[in-house]
Amino acid sequence: MFYPYGNPFHDHLLPPNDDDSSSEIHISSSFPFFNTSHRSLFVNTNGDLTFLSALSSFTPSPFPYLQNTQIVAVYWGDIDTSKVGDIWYRETTDSVLLQKASSEIHTVFPQQSGFNASWIFVTTWSKVAFYGSNSIGQRMRNTFQCVLVTDGMHSFVIYNYYKIQWTSGTSNNGTNSAGFGSQVGFDAGDGVNYYVVNGSRTPMLNECDGQVCLHNGTCQDLDGLSTWRCNCVSGFTGTHCETDINECHSSPCQHHGNCLDLLNDYSCHCMAGFTGKDCQIDIDECQSSPCMNGATCRDKNNSYTCDCQQGYVGNNCQIDIDECQSNPCYNNATCIDRTPGWDCACLPGFTGNQCTIDINECHSFPCQHHGNCLDLLNDYRCHCMAGYTGNDCQIDIDECQSNPCMNGATCRDRNNSYTCDCQLGYFENNCQIDIDECQSNPCYNNAICIDRTPGWKCACLPGFTGNQCQIAINECNSNSCRNNGTCVDLINGYRCHCSNDSTGQHCEHRLDHCSSHPCLHDGSCINNYGGFKCECKDSWFGDICEERQTNDSEGCSVLEYSECSCFTQQSKQTKKSIKMLIGSIGCVIGLLFTILSYCAWMMLNQSKSDRKIYPHEATILQHEVFQESKNVKKSAQSSQRINKLHESRLRKQKQQKEHHNCFLDHSGFDFSKLYVNEDGSRKILKCRHQRIQNDI
Repeated sequence: MFYPYGNPFHDHLLPPNDDDSSSEIHISSSFPFFNTSHRSLFVNTNGDLTFLSALSSFTPSPFPYLQNTQIVAVYWGDIDTSKVGDIWYRETTDSVLLQKASSEIHTVFPQQSGFNASWIFVTTWSKVAFYGSNSIGQRMRNTFQCVLVTDGMHSFVIYNYYKIQWTSGTSNNGTNSAGFGSQVGFDAGDGVNYYVVNGSRTPMLNECDGQVCLHNGTCQDLDGLSTWRCNCVSGFTGTHCETDINECHSSPCQHHGNCLDLLNDYSCHCMAGFTGKDCQIDIDECQSSPCMNGATCRDKNNSYTCDCQQGYVGNNCQIDIDECQSNPCYNNATCIDRTPGWDCACLPGFTGNQCTIDINECHSFPCQHHGNCLDLLNDYRCHCMAGYTGNDCQIDIDECQSNPCMNGATCRDRNNSYTCDCQLGYFENNCQIDIDECQSNPCYNNAICIDRTPGWKCACLPGFTGNQCQIAINECNSNSCRNNGTCVDLINGYRCHCSNDSTGQHCEHRLDHCSSHPCLHDGSCINNYGGFKCECKDSWFGDICEERQTNDSEGCSVLEYSECSCFTQQSKQTKKSIKMLIGSIGCVIGLLFTILSYCAWMMLNQSKSDRKIYPHEATILQHEVFQESKNVKKSAQSSQRINKLHESRLRKQKQQKEHHNCFLDHSGFDFSKLYVNEDGSRKILKCRHQRIQNDI
């Protein structure tokens, strides 16, 4: 019976190839092979497993093979899977498969009844073809399987074969449709220890090689391919003739007879009144002619009756009424009238002329096994020693019949006792105590220890993993924090520390720097990392579209403020420009007003010399605004500073609209750039007014 394999059982698939091998496969259990325990192996295309190194040889060489080449040759031949066939392999500790492997080993090797598999490695060559097969040979496939089994100390190898339709490839002197010479066995690689199945490296293998037929059964190779049969001797059955047939199973004993199973036979202990092989014969009690003096006997079930001739009485018509009236016979014996005289017919258990002697039935020592015999009337009774029963103490009581051994233990019957061979993880007389492997507290981080048989298992709290829950799970491995957020691992969780430009549980939301509508004069706001950018309309410019460009042809009517005194320098008048005279008068008046205003301002603020502002410094504002914008972009708090700049601009504009007059002196210096705030501080503000170009 093949072990399950393929994709549904999560097997690994060896890629299609010719004469190739798997990479080194590290296994979870140590596998003893002769005198070496291995922790890795190789699956080779050509029908074998090896330890220590891979094997690509397609020629099945005789054993012993090369030194230090340890081989498990399942069907070592020239296999080619580049066109057809699959090679599957996996290791498993599935409890059902472990029990299956253990049962098969117990059946074939009864002396290994205590073996319990803990690990198996299943390798299956499914429908593989030989190298060089033609269109006919391509349809000839072999399917076979190797199962490595161990309990950590002992190891077994199970070979399973389904269909064997070829034995070798063309490179080993085979034909295009068949071949010869595959090797089956194993080699320790030391030149001494090896085993070869009879018929290996010949054109056809005998399927009976390696098969065990128990109890003198004989193996028969049925078709020369993969089918065989054990022909069992009478009394046994089963695949390997391992089962003793219970001939009493069919209840052959009739009339309530008791059946005793024997080897290829049975014996019936019949009820009184019956006899025969199967107690099928009703004993004719009249056959012995018990009725006397011409009496007629009538047979009954385990008895009879006598119809006496006239003048005789008694059960057997044995009593002559006259001679026996004095009752000469004792112990209930029957008196037989004679002529002359009488005879006493003693009851069973008595003897003597008058039946006075009690026969001692214990004289023949019927009680076996040192039983004590008690003589009874026509009978005896045996008082048996402990551990025995039966009329003659002939039956050894099977103390295992009551199934005293618990938890899967094996019961061994002894004289008036029994012993239990416990499974791993149990002890005491009846194996009733489960060893608590959790007493050593193997689990870490407050995990719950679950006792197993054998072993233990840790139920980890959320956030931990590992056989002993010793590994804290790093939830940050999933990279859940976005936008350059920093992940901080917690127990069964994590926390994202977001950068200044993102927010949210996973830093998935970017900050909207445009939410305060910082761009003035219908400017469009573009949200960026670390800040925003304004795209201004028409002639507006600046970081938040707070500046406006004007050309020299514009007059005061297009300027922002309603209170504006505009003056120009004197220019050469023409006949057509009467406005120049008006402008000159305006300049004189503006100059006088400027001087008076400036003197009054200096007198009011002469004590605050550290805040003195000189006219030649009045042109620095625009430069400072742009310089500040550059510095803001370079700082870590650029967004906040730009927002503050935006708020400051709005306050300036409001103040300018409420308090500002714009005029020029004769030198062209715009004193409106000097502005005193309501709190007494001084700032240099840019006057938005332009000079009016004289008409020519």
